[in-house]
Amino acid sequence: MHTHESNVQGDGKVPGAVPEAATGLPHSAYIAAVVEALEAARLHIRGRPRTWGCPDQDSHAYLYAEIRVDPRPVHDRGRADAPPGGEWPNGLDLIWRWLPEGPESGPLWQCSEPNDDGSLAREHREHDLPLLGCAAPDAVARAAIEVGARQADAGTGRCRPSGATGDIIGDAWDQADALTDACKAWFSR
Repeated sequence: MHTHESNVQGDGKVPGAVPEAATGLPHSAYIAAVVEALEAARLHIRGRPRTWGCPDQDSHAYLYAEIRVDPRPVHDRGRADAPPGGEWPNGLDLIWRWLPEGPESGPLWQCSEPNDDGSLAREHREHDLPLLGCAAPDAVARAAIEVGARQADAGTGRCRPSGATGDIIGDAWDQADALTDACKAWFSR
């Protein structure tokens, strides 16, 4: 299996990965725009957002991104009037993935609370976010805040608040068509 990786900040080390500068990943600019929107919403980014992918249709092709945030805006922490929902000691992983085939094909935003050791929770604990697959970056930030405050439906488990409506948050990114075309082209090369 041949993977491609790009850290939005540029220094990821994954065995077998090829740096984005050499390969170009179609979702890197989108994820960078999401990171900017998260920062504009005053959410603290933990660590380094990463993007990677595998174009090999024979071994399970995918595009993937992971951004770990503190889902409460910096100005809300520690205030008596901060939204309910408790702290997220390990942060919240925002996960964007695109599978080219199968019943779950296409882009999808998910979230997961990391394991206590800080590793990404992979034991089927990822929950769909109430977002379009190519959601506007500010909608992703709003979803992170609402999930952090337990105001948005993100599937079952800790990410899901009681009383959530399940409504989709925000609209599609204004460059969603170009992103979709680029991802489809990347898989077909």
